[in-house]
Amino acid sequence: TPEQLAVRYGNSKPGKDASELCFEKNGLTIFTTLWNGVCHSIRFIPVQRAKTSAKPEEDAGRQLTRDEIKLLLDSNSGGVEWFEHKKNSWISVDAKLSAFISSDEALCIVTADFIARDIETRKKEEPKRTDGF
Repeated sequence: TPEQLAVRYGNSKPGKDASELCFEKNGLTIFTTLWNGVCHSIRFIPVQRAKTSAKPEEDAGRQLTRDEIKLLLDSNSGGVEWFEHKKNSWISVDAKLSAFISSDEALCIVTADFIARDIETRKKEEPKRTDGF
């Protein structure tokens, strides 16, 4: 919840809209997306990388270390273990959470419900290109 996020990360900064909260803690910028009052997506990115406007393929500062990634995964798993599905991609053993390193080197953790909702939203927004075939 927003209250739990504030306890964990401190005061938030405004996001793009009311469903997004942004925090800075211990050298990380933390972007969260809430849905029905619960965090369903969280991105961790080192502060200097988050503040640059460099393209992802350019060096924009430090990257998360493997130890930091493991710590962030473990502290955001709800006590469930992760397994590395592919390089830089993890799934919780109960399949309720997925995590990956994005093109901007952020660690992204999302719920299965968030992914399903995103897919449904994209389907509704997609033009019906195959109508009449």
